[in-house]
Amino acid sequence: MKRRIFIAIIPPEKIQKQLSDYQKKFRHLNVRWTKQKNLHFTLLFIGWIEEEKIEIIKRTVKEVSQRINPFVLELKEITLGPDLTHPKMIWAVGKPNEQLIRLSKQLKEKLSQEKISFDQRHPLKVHLTLGRAKRRQYLKEKIKQRINIAFSVREIKIMESQLKREGADYSVLESFPLKGQ
Repeated sequence: MKRRIFIAIIPPEKIQKQLSDYQKKFRHLNVRWTKQKNLHFTLLFIGWIEEEKIEIIKRTVKEVSQRINPFVLELKEITLGPDLTHPKMIWAVGKPNEQLIRLSKQLKEKLSQEKISFDQRHPLKVHLTLGRAKRRQYLKEKIKQRINIAFSVREIKIMESQLKREGADYSVLESFPLKGQ
C-alpha cells in the first residue's frame, strides 16, 4: 500500500492562531481555507510511496535533524501564489535562512542516497498555504499585506496527507527534534 508523505515544519499553536486570524480578514474571497490545525510549511514533498520505504525516510530524517541546530523562521507577507499571473492560493511567505537551506539540502542529499524520490520541481520557498481558490479558479483580487511573524523551529515532522472531498487531512507519523533539543 502506498501513502502520501511529506516532511514539514509545524508552527506552534500560538502562531497557527495568528495565521488563522489573518485568514478572517479575507473571508469574503471564494477560497477553501486551510484549517488552523493543518497550517504547516512543507520542507519536502515526497508524494506517494510504498509503506516499507517510510522506515528509511524516518531513519534519514532523524539522522539529518540531529545535525541541524534550532533556528527561527520568519513570515513577512500575505500574498498570492504560486505566481501572480495565475494565483490559486493565499500564502504567508518569508525568506529561507541559512539553517533552513542547509536542512533542506541535507534532506535531499540523504534521501537521494537512499534512493527515495521526492518532488524536485519547485525550489525551496518559505510559504504556508492559508487558502486555495475553489473550483480551479484563479484569484482575481490582489492581496499583499505585511506581517511580522517569527517562530523557533525545534523539530521537523514526517506527515501523511489523506486527500478528501473537503480538502486534505494531515497526520503526524513521527517528530524529530533538531540538534540539542
